[in-house]
Amino acid sequence: MAGRPPKSAAAKKAAGNPGKRVIKENILPAAAGVTPPAWVACDVTALAQWNALAPEMIARKTLTIFDVNRFGRYCVFMALFLKAWELVLKNGPSGMFALNSKGGVGSSAFVGLMLDADKDLRPLEEQFGFSPVSRNKLFAAEGDEGLSPAEKELRALEGGT
Repeated sequence: MAGRPPKSAAAKKAAGNPGKRVIKENILPAAAGVTPPAWVACDVTALAQWNALAPEMIARKTLTIFDVNRFGRYCVFMALFLKAWELVLKNGPSGMFALNSKGGVGSSAFVGLMLDADKDLRPLEEQFGFSPVSRNKLFAAEGDEGLSPAEKELRALEGGT
C-alpha cells in the first residue's frame, strides 16, 4: 500500500520546512493544447462532461496535457454512471431490484454498473479536486489563487486564510 501523497512545494514552505531538506519547486506544465482524446469525443455524454469541467480545470492549472487520459477516464466513468442512472429511472423500481435464482431480491445490473462506476470515479475525483476535502488539499498552501469567489468566502467563514 502506498504512503501519504507527496506535499507540494508551497505546502512544504507553509509548514516551515521541518525536515530542512531542499525543496524542489513544482514545475507546472503548460495547459495549452489540452483537448479531449478521440475515445472521449466519440461518446456524447463523456464529451459533455469534458466540456463542462475542462475549461475551469485548465484555468486552475489542474488539467494539463499530461492529465488528458486520466481526466478522459473520469469523463467516461461519469458517463457510464449517468447512463446506468438513466436506465434505473427509466425502468422504475424494477430498474433498482431484480429477483435472483433463489427467489430473493437483489440489486439489478444497472445498480451494479452504477456502483462499479462510482468505485472508479472516487479516486479520480480526489486527484482532480472534485470534493471539498481534496480541493482544500490542492489549494491549501497556495493561498486563494485558483479558488472561485464562493470558495474564497467559504474558506474565510471557516477561518482559513
